[in-house]
Amino acid sequence: MIATALPRLRVLHVLHSLDTGGAERIVCDLARRRAAELISGAVCLDRLGSLAATAREAGMALFCTHRREGLDLRQIGRLASVIRRFEPDVIHAHQYTPYFYAALAASAAGAGRIVFTEHGRHWPDRVSPSRQAINQVLRLRRDRITAVCRFAADALRRTERLAGRDVRIIPNGVCCDLYDRPRRRDWLAAQLGVAEPGLVCLQVGRFHPVKDHATGLRAFARVRAAHPEARLVLVGDGPQRPAIEDLVRALDLADAVHLLGERPDVSDLLAAADVFVLSSLSEAASLSILEAMSAALPVAATDVGGNREIVLDGRTGLLSPRANPCALAASLGRLLADADLRRRMGQAGRRRARAMFDQARMHDDFVALYRQMTGGAA
Repeated sequence: MIATALPRLRVLHVLHSLDTGGAERIVCDLARRRAAELISGAVCLDRLGSLAATAREAGMALFCTHRREGLDLRQIGRLASVIRRFEPDVIHAHQYTPYFYAALAASAAGAGRIVFTEHGRHWPDRVSPSRQAINQVLRLRRDRITAVCRFAADALRRTERLAGRDVRIIPNGVCCDLYDRPRRRDWLAAQLGVAEPGLVCLQVGRFHPVKDHATGLRAFARVRAAHPEARLVLVGDGPQRPAIEDLVRALDLADAVHLLGERPDVSDLLAAADVFVLSSLSEAASLSILEAMSAALPVAATDVGGNREIVLDGRTGLLSPRANPCALAASLGRLLADADLRRRMGQAGRRRARAMFDQARMHDDFVALYRQMTGGAA
């Protein structure tokens, strides 16, 4: 019997924007790597963002509905118009606000059920009785709800009262092979403009208050006395950059901290670094941590959100309480002082990333879910 190729599905993603971030990168990678199975589009509620060119290169059709702050009921009609124009087989909303508008617009446009993925939570995460009441209405739609980790799934149940036991966890994944690269220390020295990079701590993430770079900087300042050769490299950009630059100067770290901005060569930077650090106040399933583990880097991170679902404390890295520079400094100091510990934790992290957080598996799960929703075979 000759197998019949399954038709390509039309998938319309709904997001805040295509600014650089985890959910946005997942959408672009899914569209690019599964182009043979999916015809992908994206609606950005707020603005297109810095990954718009990447999305277009992946073959995505892009739309923007220019949402106003607060409740913007105009979004319902605008988004419904895009839905009618794109004619999706599946609508996939990323984060709560895009889901809220997508659900109302899908009802207005006569579209079917939606996939809603919760990628992360605000900090602090507060209960809103009015939102919980709205969510009881949204639950009547019986949309398919997924989360990137148990922490995010629990928040949907506890804080939002939006999902019952039917929420499905589809863990984030990365292309692990992309981060298995040679260690080019001379190249790194040239990027930093120094003769010798020394021991390099690397942090990758947007410059946003939730990432709490201040705690990372203060922790690094504490370990410099024991490790004067150490450097901290920050990759990313955002509204907190001026404040971060001011703190670097205030801590007298200008000669040891390097702000590289957004970079297309993060995989090479990871391969050349010694320790990965993440000082966030809140995380769900951090792609940056997964990338660092894929690059065989030990991780020093805060014990928040879904980090403990990824990092095995004492085996693939070290976890410490949020907003605690002393505790994070202790983790950094322990890793910087012990090359064998760094190697063992790094290799264990790489094995865990390959076994548990592979990008192809994540893509398989989403495509299979799309097929199930449209009545096709997985």
